[in-house]
Amino acid sequence: MIVVDNNILVDFWLRDGDFRLKAQELFQRDCEWVAPSLWKYEFGKVLQDHLREDQLSFEVRDRIWIGCLQMVHTVEDIEVLSIDDIARSMGLTFYDASYLWLARCRELQLYTRDDKILKAAPDVALLP
Repeated sequence: MIVVDNNILVDFWLRDGDFRLKAQELFQRDCEWVAPSLWKYEFGKVLQDHLREDQLSFEVRDRIWIGCLQMVHTVEDIEVLSIDDIARSMGLTFYDASYLWLARCRELQLYTRDDKILKAAPDVALLP
């Protein structure tokens, strides 16, 4: 099981080229993906942006949502104070700190392309 952030989900479902390939390879290596519940809001915004820019049809959006919801195990219970402490101490957003908190709490690797997370947490954060 691994933690993935929104970047990896977007790469897997919406990007082309090397980013998509690396996300697909990551899924082949470990298909048990977990993320804090906020991933739905971040991912939903990206899908909404694609719809607004006519880069996605409603039918494709629906298929992506269904696939993504089946693929990602969602953690609903988060420790907001712990996450806020991580965010403050490491100079991260609350969103980014949520993924990092989950990885550390569950003793898992966090896969991301976010430079701030990668620099702040080389102990758990990896590129796909």
